[in-house]
Amino acid sequence: MNKKLVCEIADNSVRAENIFHLGAQCITDEFSWPSELEDLFDDYYEECFEAIGIEPPEDEDKGYIIDHLLDNEKLGFLVKFATKIPRNITDSGFSCSWGMYTTKLIYSDSFEDACRQALKWRDEYIEKKLAEAKN
Repeated sequence: MNKKLVCEIADNSVRAENIFHLGAQCITDEFSWPSELEDLFDDYYEECFEAIGIEPPEDEDKGYIIDHLLDNEKLGFLVKFATKIPRNITDSGFSCSWGMYTTKLIYSDSFEDACRQALKWRDEYIEKKLAEAKN
């Protein structure tokens, strides 16, 4: 990843909470995957497939999930990004800290593209929060 993108991510208070390369972490002969990835699919099943951009399989068994990812050629990066929640919003700005943040799952074939999507998500999120505060 290039230095400019790394700096842009840091400057915009975006961080990657979890990074999963689906092709490397869940496609094995034993149909096993890291417990963190299993927890993610257990806790955010619908959100994972929404981020990946395909309908989830009817069966939530990890063997079926892996087959489904393979069949749909979705073997890229599934990343859980976080950004700070703006508070005390005024006409002159807002405050925020990592004490309060929100997350979003983003999928892409490349990690750099996932980071660019995260920056776009963060900008849209902040704009939405600023607009809500004006109403």
